[in-house]
Amino acid sequence: MKKSVAFIVEESSVDPRTSTMTTRTMNLSHAKLMRVTETQTYRAHFSDPSKTVVETDVQVVSHMGWLSTRIERFGVKSFKDNTLR
Repeated sequence: MKKSVAFIVEESSVDPRTSTMTTRTMNLSHAKLMRVTETQTYRAHFSDPSKTVVETDVQVVSHMGWLSTRIERFGVKSFKDNTLR
């Protein structure tokens, strides 16, 4: 099976005051068709600081007219499927 190549950009920030790290990842490939922005926030577990809790948020936006809703649904489903792997 042929592997696909995708280009992304990721920005990371660390807040030492709150002990959190946030990463924001956006696709560069096919961005005119669909823009996917994933934000993840990492912080220490409230009752066990040796563990890490991660919160993930994703935004899928398409500006392809009447196809936008279908494209966005496809993007959300793909993201969900990849998360479950």
